[in-house]
Amino acid sequence: MTLRVLLVDDQPLIRVGFTAILRSQPDLEVVGEAGDGEDALRLAAETDPDVICMDVQMPRLDGVEATRRLVAGGTRAAVLILTTFDTDEALFAALTAGAAGFLLKSAGPEELIEAVRVLGRGDALLDPQVTRRVLQRMTAGPGRRRPRRTRLLRARHPRTRHPRTRHARTPSPPGLRAASGPEPGLGTASG
Repeated sequence: MTLRVLLVDDQPLIRVGFTAILRSQPDLEVVGEAGDGEDALRLAAETDPDVICMDVQMPRLDGVEATRRLVAGGTRAAVLILTTFDTDEALFAALTAGAAGFLLKSAGPEELIEAVRVLGRGDALLDPQVTRRVLQRMTAGPGRRRPRRTRLLRARHPRTRHPRTRHARTPSPPGLRAASGPEPGLGTASG
């Protein structure tokens, strides 16, 4: 199956380079190039791409707002944000707008090709350099509590009840706790 790709970047040299990279693959077809978000909206409607490679900062309409409009309009295309801006602001704005992927322009040609294929299969992709930041923000943001499941497991385990109840936790001998690992109900939830 050939994947149809629309390239959107305000820098002609970048578009030419990405086009050359993608056209080197027999399963990828570049169906159009746009220099800003407004042209991207028009070309996406005309060409019906599978994947749209979208820059963030462009004149007239930036890539985040173009992505938001494409997604709100019901496009079937997956949007891959390609940017030089390795900032949380760009990353989370793009993901909130509905982008299915985020790749830094410092990536190599093989990574661009693979990212387009991944999105073309219906999967999502984040540049390895930003993945940890996304996970940290999702799991340990400021003021965030532990997952509810963990708290419920602790509350239900008889050894974790309040010390004044008859099922109070009894202290382990000093060397036993270290040798046997964490006590039940004290680890983090998995799943």
